Amino acid sequence: MKTQVRTCEAKARVAAPAGCRRRQSKWSVLFQSIIVIVLGWLLKYPPVTSAQNVFPPFVAEGRLLTREFRTDTNLNCRTDASVVFLYSNGWWQVEARYSYLHLARGITNVESCMRIPDGTRSYIMFEGISNTGMTTASACPNSFPPSGRSELLVPWLGLCPHPELPLIDGKRIRRFINLPDYRPKIFNAPQNEGLYEAKYLAPEGDFLSELMVTNNGFGLELNVEKTSLEDEGTIQRYVPPFDNGYTELHYKLIESTNLNGVTFPLRAVCERFSPNWGGKNRDDLRVGLLSELIVTRISFSGKDVARRIVAPSEMFAFDARPPNLKKTTADYVVHDDQ
Repeated sequence: MKTQVRTCEAKARVAAPAGCRRRQSKWSVLFQSIIVIVLGWLLKYPPVTSAQNVFPPFVAEGRLLTREFRTDTNLNCRTDASVVFLYSNGWWQVEARYSYLHLARGITNVESCMRIPDGTRSYIMFEGISNTGMTTASACPNSFPPSGRSELLVPWLGLCPHPELPLIDGKRIRRFINLPDYRPKIFNAPQNEGLYEAKYLAPEGDFLSELMVTNNGFGLELNVEKTSLEDEGTIQRYVPPFDNGYTELHYKLIESTNLNGVTFPLRAVCERFSPNWGGKNRDDLRVGLLSELIVTRISFSGKDVARRIVAPSEMFAFDARPPNLKKTTADYVVHDDQ
């Protein structure tokens, strides 16, 4: 059948009038010329790749000053952390080293979180204590640092290009609950959602310039008798006027700079709010946690970027990423952070 079709087409071309053949030849040459012009233009001006894929690798260093309040004026604790953030081709790593300023000096907390396939890896160490045993690391399917560890979360919010926020849709987001570790049954609970508004630093739009997240009117109490992966917590609706929601988290960029043609964050503030019980409206809030990020050094040097933050040579990992686990985590020993 294919042979017959080609034969018929050949006969049709032979039988075509001379004028028709000349018009076909003319249009064929024109069409070929257009193809040559388009290909030449594409070679000279290749398609533009999104900024997210071509953002240059960098290292940023700075400080994070955090204050936690029990009431409007009662300061509960303070930390002054030195932070390092590394970024390269969608991969990132953040480390914070800090001490509690209201406690006796001598112990330094070292927290680290890194983007890994299908999630993140995080751990915490205590320098100055020699009998802690093997460092434990946790891996979870979240794309951001533990939401209750401000020393890691705030630098990530401020310095990660195109951060992977836990968005549900164009209006809703999973809230950054003030929890120190991964608790999926709480984090993924239907009540754990709020409205959000995200703005990005102009003109490139690579970094967050502002993020507001609301609490949709629910409070949370943890069950200390259960492990973090089994804990469903107790989630209850707040009393009026906070039962209809309120602003819970507000991140805002204060200062930026232009470096190598890139608009880069320099200083930002992140606030967490709590209801002021007895308040008359949903805006009657108090600051529960206040963090200020100050960037002191930015480097695009390949040598600096290649210098990853060194993790303990041996760690015991609790991995919650694999699906359909028979228990809450897959447990194993990790060597050289691999």
